[in-house]
Amino acid sequence: MLNKGKLIIFAAPSGAGKSSLINKIIERDLNNFELSISATTRAQRDGETHGKDYFFISDNEFNELKNSEAFIEYAVVHGHQYGTLKSFISEKLETGTNIVLCLLYTSDAADEEDSVDLGG
Repeated sequence: MLNKGKLIIFAAPSGAGKSSLINKIIERDLNNFELSISATTRAQRDGETHGKDYFFISDNEFNELKNSEAFIEYAVVHGHQYGTLKSFISEKLETGTNIVLCLLYTSDAADEEDSVDLGG
């Protein structure tokens, strides 16, 4: 019987060291941890791969997914939408993969820009 994976969430303000800590964890145990891949509405940059770095989608598609509660969390960062798909997390956890989720935490949740909404 395959054990389900675990979801590990790091949430902290920008510059707190989330990425450094996460990279060390993944480096030490590549077989047991994977970084979550977010969906985003921002343009794909040179060297980035759809499905590896991000899932690049349109604003319309993002909004449809958001309205259908397809995200476990979503945020607006520098005018672009980012979110973690429930389906991506579920598929990974079902195969026994531990997923590390890195979230930008802001203390002013009333600020639409750069704030995280943990969905429904």
